[in-house]
Amino acid sequence: MQERVANAARKPKMLAWFNALLVPVKTLHTSFLLFKTSQERHVGITPQVRILRYWLNELYDVTERRFEIVDYANTQPLLIWGESYNSPIYLPTFLSSRAYDFTVIAHCEMYSQRVFIRAFLNAYKLAGKRYQLIFQTSGGGLCPLPAPDDFGA
Repeated sequence: MQERVANAARKPKMLAWFNALLVPVKTLHTSFLLFKTSQERHVGITPQVRILRYWLNELYDVTERRFEIVDYANTQPLLIWGESYNSPIYLPTFLSSRAYDFTVIAHCEMYSQRVFIRAFLNAYKLAGKRYQLIFQTSGGGLCPLPAPDDFGA
C-alpha cells in the first residue's frame, strides 16, 4: 500500500496518521462483513423439515446429529358424522384432536440447551404451527429428567 502513497507522505508520522484514519473504516467494514455473513445464514434457514433438522444438528449436535423431526401431516384428519348431512365431515387440522403439528426429538444431552432450541424453533418454524420438544435416550426411552415445559409450543 505504501507504493501508492506519494514520497512526501511516506514518512513514519504521515503513515501513522493515515493508518489512524483508516482504523475506524476497517473496523466498520469488518463489522459489516460479519453482519452480512450472519444474515445470509438466517435467510437460508427455512421452515422445511430437512432444513430445520440440519440446522438443529449443526448448532446443537454437530458430532452425532441425533435430532429428528416427526411431521404429523400424513395422519388422518378427525372424522365426524353429521346426521343432517348423512355423510362424514372431516374437521380441518386446526380443529382436530392433535395438540401438535410436529414433534422435535432430541437426545437427553441436549436438555440443558432446551431454551435455545425452543428459541430457534420459534424463530424459524412456520407461523401457526405447534410443536412438541421431546428428549429421548439413544434407545428411544424418555429421559429421566423433569417433564419439558410447553411455554413455547
